[in-house]
Amino acid sequence: MTAMTLSEELYLLARDDEPGMTGATLPLDSGLAGALLLDLAAQGLVVAKGKTVAGVVGTASHSLLSAALAELLADDEPRPARHWLTQ
Repeated sequence: MTAMTLSEELYLLARDDEPGMTGATLPLDSGLAGALLLDLAAQGLVVAKGKTVAGVVGTASHSLLSAALAELLADDEPRPARHWLTQ
């Protein structure tokens, strides 16, 4: 069994598994985006340059992280982390 990413753990913690309840108990957009950035940083696939964040070419350990990295790499310029948290 592979270890869960921080973003997966956050999602599972926020879910409400009570019968009859749907959706998450917390607004997750920014939190999950931040967790994805941290997961990528932990793998050396994101670097901070001053106040900006940029992707680093490499292979992520999870398909969700690969998709997030592809978004970072597709951008022409480094952007503030806030940009990625609100997209």
